[in-house]
Amino acid sequence: MILAQKFCNIARGLLHRYRLALLLLMLPCFGVLAAFGIAPDSVTKRVAVNIVVQDLQLAPAKPVEDAAAYTREELILRGDTMADVLARLNVSDEKVNRALRDGKRNAALKKLVAGKTVRAVATADGRLQNLRYLNGDTLLAIDCGDTQCKITEDAVQTERRVLMSSGEIRQSLFGATDAAGLTDAIALQLVDIFSTDIDFHRDLRKFDRFSLVYEMHFNRGEPVRSGRVLAAEFTNQGNTYRAVWYEYAPESGGYYTFDGRSL
Repeated sequence: MILAQKFCNIARGLLHRYRLALLLLMLPCFGVLAAFGIAPDSVTKRVAVNIVVQDLQLAPAKPVEDAAAYTREELILRGDTMADVLARLNVSDEKVNRALRDGKRNAALKKLVAGKTVRAVATADGRLQNLRYLNGDTLLAIDCGDTQCKITEDAVQTERRVLMSSGEIRQSLFGATDAAGLTDAIALQLVDIFSTDIDFHRDLRKFDRFSLVYEMHFNRGEPVRSGRVLAAEFTNQGNTYRAVWYEYAPESGGYYTFDGRSL
């Protein structure tokens, strides 16, 4: 805008000498000045700004006296200790830590089996109410009161069920038994039963098949321990072998072929 005014002043000074030519030069000046004009109804006064600072009183947080308790399950990983499992359960309770230090002699604390689960009831702020871990026929229980936690181990009653399963060899025997949902303990019994007729290191072939009837012990619907193979059939390279468990005295017996030959 300043440069435009200077230009227009010079043009006016030369107007008396070159009136017509300079009149043409003056036309842009009017446009420049109009461009910098003020629009109608514009507010030209500065608006006062007041900064207000006020302290707000927040209501004090209510103490958590009866925090809601939640039930969670955590899978045991390889190499876990009970302290590791509790940490993943977000339990941070000194009463539990004291109980774990005092309960180092508890066998179940030392036998955390990877793949099994620990069930715990704890509050949102990390206080443990109780914990249950079932390992085989032993139930580890941690129950916490206001001042201390108690660790106990008890034998549990199991339900015996008779199950049936079958499978086909694709790559290995243990791969086939895993695919059939059988435990390693059952698979090893299968190998032991037919070991006199089948060399499981050399004779197995793809598409060999097996079927068996076996026991499994459950607690609250969860399998906790493998039982005995009661009957089995194995087809290897086109030859079929069969065996059945015969118990001739309580907890005493053996495996026999269907024609009575002892295995």
